[in-house]
Amino acid sequence: MIICIGREFGSGGHEIGKEVADRLEFDFYDLTLVEEAVSFTTIPPEELEKADERKHNSWLYRIWYDVQNEKRKGLSANDMLFSIYNQLITELAGKNNCVFIGRCADYILQNAGIERISLFVAAPFQDRVKRKMELGEAA
Repeated sequence: MIICIGREFGSGGHEIGKEVADRLEFDFYDLTLVEEAVSFTTIPPEELEKADERKHNSWLYRIWYDVQNEKRKGLSANDMLFSIYNQLITELAGKNNCVFIGRCADYILQNAGIERISLFVAAPFQDRVKRKMELGEAA
């Protein structure tokens, strides 16, 4: 079984996903996918982290020439990271039961024809701000 959880910033979706994975004893994938993506490219890790789940600006981006993968030559960091996520998420979903947090996993698996449960966690803006302030976390 594959569970994909999208969430609004501050809604608690990450924590819900972690709890679900722990209770069901499923593998859990979140921002750690960026760490795994590093081994698939020659782009510096800090550039991949900057591109993770951020909007691509077609006017201001650096083109990368990844010598490890001919198909990825000349892509922006955002596009390259999505391409890597596509490969990684599809492979991981085929191995074990797992929970994915964000990273467009629901979209990637839908396009790959892999069955999954997709959830989206939302909360009112004021509640999300209050929660993040109580946790002492910044954007």
